[in-house]
Amino acid sequence: MTEQLDVGSPLSASPARRTRRWYRRPVLIVPLVLIAAVSVLLVIVSRSGDTPTTESGTAVQSVITANGLVVDSMTGRPLLAATVGVAGRSARTDAHGGFRLSGVSLNATLTIRSRNHASATVPAAVGPVRIRLTPIPVRVKVTSALTGAPLPAAIHTPDRHRVLATAAGVATVYRIGPGNRVTVTAAGYRPTTVSVAANRTIRAALQPVSWKTAASQILLWLKTKKHSALANWVFSPATGYQYYPGQPTTSSGIVSVNAQVVGENASVNVSVIPSGFMDVSSSFEGGGSRVTLVGQRAWHGTVHFVGGSAGAGPRVGTDWFRSPLAISVIGDDLTVTDKIMAAFLAALPSQ
Repeated sequence: MTEQLDVGSPLSASPARRTRRWYRRPVLIVPLVLIAAVSVLLVIVSRSGDTPTTESGTAVQSVITANGLVVDSMTGRPLLAATVGVAGRSARTDAHGGFRLSGVSLNATLTIRSRNHASATVPAAVGPVRIRLTPIPVRVKVTSALTGAPLPAAIHTPDRHRVLATAAGVATVYRIGPGNRVTVTAAGYRPTTVSVAANRTIRAALQPVSWKTAASQILLWLKTKKHSALANWVFSPATGYQYYPGQPTTSSGIVSVNAQVVGENASVNVSVIPSGFMDVSSSFEGGGSRVTLVGQRAWHGTVHFVGGSAGAGPRVGTDWFRSPLAISVIGDDLTVTDKIMAAFLAALPSQ
């Protein structure tokens, strides 16, 4: 008996036709799979667009809050009011040296500055950092204003630190800068206060306290004919004035140096008198009058004649003598000559 197949049923189709129908179904499935995969990728990208992730899926910060401490590299002490800056923004350290600066890009570089310290740059980092700044040195040289020889001394800084200069008169001081003032002291010398120069140096010339010490040196200069050393000492910047000194002259064993005072209508005569005596009052009409300047006795009044002739006319002046040195200031105004003389006496040894 022969089997009958329904033409309309799948079984009635030939093998070739059944094969072609099998391959048509994947053609419809593949586009659906691709569409689903793209959708998943879009969702992942949209969720992770703001924060990058590592391969393991951990979020990586791109903006952080930088924080930490700024300290002195030599002492380890915190630096107050140091500036931490990045991209036009900055923060200052507190009394403990701490700082916080938000909104910093992770790949940014921080610049740290503090007065009298060398600046530094460090990369921004997650978590606290410790930044050490190196103080900039100030070089000190201390000498005797009388001889120019170096002096071992002590330098007292504004923060009450004391730094000792060596026998060569040199020292290095930190944590001070241009404009800061320090006091320099040495045994047997008058303390002086000086400012740090723009090039971060200090030059201090100290006057001896004892006039006996000064007198011995003056006579030594006279004996060795070092007249310029004498002039440089008397006309020192410590007086607060500038001078145009002339060449030293010698007459009857007395050495004299004349100088014009810069900015004033006045002149100065400095003389060394080996005999050790001078009648100061004889320089003035009527003997002049006594005056006390910076705790020392001087004379002032109208000078007899200036220049050795009556045609020069009378002028006023202030004179001082302490063996073996005599100083005479002559000008048009007694107030001015007294002021210049007071500046000399304030700079010279007083005891």
